[in-house]
Order: sequence, then C-alpha cells, then structure tokens
Amino acid sequence: NEHDGFHLDEDQAKDYVATLRGFGPSSEEVQGAIYWLYHFAEAHDLAPVMFIQRTLGLPSATTSHWVKLARESGTLPPSTRRPRTRKN
Repeated sequence: NEHDGFHLDEDQAKDYVATLRGFGPSSEEVQGAIYWLYHFAEAHDLAPVMFIQRTLGLPSATTSHWVKLARESGTLPPSTRRPRTRKN
C-alpha cells in the first residue's frame, strides 16, 4: 500500500514485521515503529491504527494489541475515542 509517499512493498513489510515480532510487542523497537507510523498517519490525516495495520500487513488484533501496549507504556497518548456503547 502506498500512503502519501510512504511505501513498503510486500516483501519489505513481511521482513520488517518478522523482525519486529522477534523483538516482542513491548520492545523499544516495536514501540518506536508504532510511534513513528502512528504520528506519520496523524500528520497525513489517515486513521493511525488502520494505517499501521495496512502498512505492516498485520492482523487487526495484533495491530490493536501493539497500539494498546504503546499507550500503556506512554509511547502513545491515551486514546481520544469515545468508548463504544453496547446495543441491546
């Protein structure tokens, strides 16, 4: 996927994700990647979590988990999204 001048081809994304997974989701390397991609997306008016997911080719659950850990560690600010309301 190409996003405003930022592009990883499929092989690059797979290699990068494999490297990041090897470090573990709480590692400085993963936290740094999430920080950079998140802020890049925000600066370009893109949905940050979706941008990370598509750029790295991660499953939705993995992306959400990595972003959650980045928030919990203070790497990313708390979410400003309103909690979802349950439909009865």
